[in-house]
Amino acid sequence: MRYHLTEDGPKPCKATVLECPLGGEHYDDPTTAQSAYETRLETALGSFRGTMELQCAFGTMKVMDGDLSNFEARNALISGLCGDLAIAVQKKTGGDAYLVTYGELTPEELEEEWKAGRLLDAATHAVVESKTAPGQFMDSYGRKTEADLKDFYGDDYSVVKVTPAMLETYSSGISETLGNFAQAVIDLDALGESYDYSVWES
Repeated sequence: MRYHLTEDGPKPCKATVLECPLGGEHYDDPTTAQSAYETRLETALGSFRGTMELQCAFGTMKVMDGDLSNFEARNALISGLCGDLAIAVQKKTGGDAYLVTYGELTPEELEEEWKAGRLLDAATHAVVESKTAPGQFMDSYGRKTEADLKDFYGDDYSVVKVTPAMLETYSSGISETLGNFAQAVIDLDALGESYDYSVWES
């Protein structure tokens, strides 16, 4: 059996008589195909478009646009810009957005906090549901499970689905400038990869 590369990774090619509609190079075994797919994604992740400044909770950080391999970029995007990144990812994937809340809040309780103007005091982080692994989430550190989030933020936190209006309240209004970072998040999700929250050093 031969394998071709799709947006979702290597897949068996069923073309036998006619040419494969996807074209491109084909591979004789799944291991070689997976390696070629990962090389393609690494190339895409490395195709950055210059530098940019991110204004976050720790000040201004100058980073390569779209480069999530850089700790400072990941840190900036998780420290004050996670709502903006979630909006940018959501625009590309259509996935549902969630907020990690302080304390165990229901969706109704969180909506009440939002209506009362206290959303920023009730939540600490924004994520978007994974496109390739439903029930898991995407942020600047890649794909994370709910257990990953609770391990990092503590057991007394909840992960609560929010409306676009609530997510907009949780942003600083720069989501349109984060398209390359959003694509890098989506690429990490496609690979099922992530960076470790606990490693707070470059």
